Amino acid sequence: GWIGSETTEEKEEILGVMSSFALGFNNENTSDLSTVKDGWRGFKADALNLSLNIPAEWVLVSDEDAETDFIFAASDINDNVSRLHIAAYSKSSVTGAKELAESDFAMNKRTINEGITTFTNVNDQNHTGFTSYGYTFEIAATNYKQFNKDIFFEKGDYVYNISIAVKDKQRDYVSKIINSIKVS
Repeated sequence: GWIGSETTEEKEEILGVMSSFALGFNNENTSDLSTVKDGWRGFKADALNLSLNIPAEWVLVSDEDAETDFIFAASDINDNVSRLHIAAYSKSSVTGAKELAESDFAMNKRTINEGITTFTNVNDQNHTGFTSYGYTFEIAATNYKQFNKDIFFEKGDYVYNISIAVKDKQRDYVSKIINSIKVS
């Protein structure tokens, strides 16, 4: 390479500074973007027989070796709201989808500031290929609005929980994620 300097001392100083940088590739936070279509990409959990679509810019933030619990979050540093949590429980270790939905709803109602939060009650919802029990809640804080939807459903040996939180302006993400769920 070429270093634009007149003296040997300046060249040595520049080379010394340059050699102090460690160059490398950190693959801890990479995603396969080859499947991105219209800003969305697929996610598949083979052990759960579950697949769905997520926004392409959301990244896995939970343990990549997990088999029954996954958390994705927006990679935008200015978005500390948007996330997707997928959890699956063995039917033998939990009561059922409706009971889990009601328990989760009650816990959130007790712990989230009701002064800025509006809840819908747990209700059954029909989707392509499954029926779920779910509820929504909206948080209207001073500096942001957040929309959340939790659904619980049973399929095969598992009870699934899909929990989605988004900024209010991304509300359409929720239906796109839920409508893409496939469980075999």
